[in-house]
This record gives sequence, structure tokens and C-alpha cells, in this order.
Amino acid sequence: MNITYEVKDNEALTPVSVRAFLRSSCGVSHGLWRRLKWNGTILVNGEKVKATMATVKVGDKITCILEEESSIVPRKMPLDIRYEDEYLIVLNKPDGILVHPTGGDHDNTLGNGLKYYYQLTGQDI
Repeated sequence: MNITYEVKDNEALTPVSVRAFLRSSCGVSHGLWRRLKWNGTILVNGEKVKATMATVKVGDKITCILEEESSIVPRKMPLDIRYEDEYLIVLNKPDGILVHPTGGDHDNTLGNGLKYYYQLTGQDI
């Protein structure tokens, strides 16, 4: 997961910590901040920074990179895609197909089909 934020004029009149900016201006939860701090990467203007030491100011671009491992196995299946853009995909879910893997079915879900589709089209999940 990669998310980029830009510090606007009214968000940081003086330099503030990355943590304070992400928590107050971007709505990053305490749990997500901890995951970013320990398992992720934070870039300020394209440069990797130490999460607990970095500050940001107006005009800075902050990119948060958090790799998430998935146990979902890609599976080729027909997908009825109604809409897709850079941030959203809307599917028509057929009756009888689960949305994500559960204890009883690990391989025949929309999650499996979407993972296959994203890999096929070279999109980041």
C-alpha cells in the first residue's frame, strides 16, 4: 500500500513531526502509525526518513509505504467489472460466490479472482 500526502498551506505553518502531521491532518490511526513506524517506509520528498525523527513543512510530499503480505491465492475467474479507476473497482458479485476466503473456501472467492486480475494487469494490490 502506497499513500502520498502533500502538506498544504494551512496544515503546517511551522515544521511538525511526520507523526503529528499524519495523525492530525491525514487521519492516520495510532495502529496504522505503529505499523508504518515498525514495518513500513516513510519518504519525505522522495527521501527515506526515520519515522520518529522526521519533520515536514508546507509543500513537502510524504509517501507512506506499507507492504502487506496476503495469503490469498490468485485464481482465474470471470469478473463482472462495472467501474474501475486508480482507487476503486466496482464488481457485480454473483450469487453463491464469497467475497474473501473463509475457513471453508480458500480458493473460489472474489478476493482470489481480484488478486489474479491485479497480477494479470500489473497493478499493485
